[in-house]
Amino acid sequence: MKTQRGYTLIETLVAMLILVMLSASGLYGWQYWQQSQRLWQTASQARDYLLHLREDANWHNRDHSISLIREGTLWCLVSSVAGANTC
Repeated sequence: MKTQRGYTLIETLVAMLILVMLSASGLYGWQYWQQSQRLWQTASQARDYLLHLREDANWHNRDHSISLIREGTLWCLVSSVAGANTC
């Protein structure tokens, strides 16, 4: 008599359910990490821009007027010394 080998349908479904749950939690973690990295990069760019403006103001002994402009879904941080106040 031959012994049967393999997994039952229930065992396979349970394994797939566990795999899907782990994948979903990993995907959420990955998206959260990407979002935090984008926020960190944007904050770093804004900080670097403001430091550059401060150095320029000190070097040339002039004032900079900083504006935050929104055009649709785009936000821009501009300086009046830089020229036109557009993105």
